[in-house]
Amino acid sequence: MRLLVIVLLFSWCSFTAYSQPCKEEKLKDKKKRLILEGFIVQSELDKLLPKEKGIVSLGQSTDSLGRQIWSLSPLIQYSYKAVKELPYRYYNIEGRIVLIWDEATRTQLIDSVQRQQRIACLEKLIGDKVTPAPPPFEEYWDWETVMDSTHQGPVARPLFDSAGNLVKKRVLIRRQTLVADASWPGTYTYIFEKDGSVRRVPR
Repeated sequence: MRLLVIVLLFSWCSFTAYSQPCKEEKLKDKKKRLILEGFIVQSELDKLLPKEKGIVSLGQSTDSLGRQIWSLSPLIQYSYKAVKELPYRYYNIEGRIVLIWDEATRTQLIDSVQRQQRIACLEKLIGDKVTPAPPPFEEYWDWETVMDSTHQGPVARPLFDSAGNLVKKRVLIRRQTLVADASWPGTYTYIFEKDGSVRRVPR
């Protein structure tokens, strides 16, 4: 009888965990939390994330040497809904949502009903922190040339109003060569070395 109760309890917990459309994870690692907090602050200073808008994308993987790799990007649009591997786990860092993509996200099979439930959960969680992707891309982004130790060449920065909403440029100047050669300045890769150190490289 006791064994039956344990089996039923385990099955119920597993079903409950799986059936959650989206789930908050607790980040207990102080070093990783500091990395996320620092990335968010830097993205705000670089005007890639307004104070009350935007979320963060966290891609987790492991390289051939067994090192954990993080890829962090600021997100200001609903682009996360367009990908096949829809995330369902997230961190909440001082009110900033960090969506997690990892091996579990890439290999989990979900049907159309589960996908819609997950999208609804994420929409409720994120609210108006992101906006629909406005076409064409160039009309809502300003291009500039940056030459420093981190970025060299043309980069793009979104244009926001005082409320943190994307705004359209008054005059559209198309620079196709610049757009084609542009690099995204907000994405960084963090490599967690086996000795406990962390190395950051621009993507």
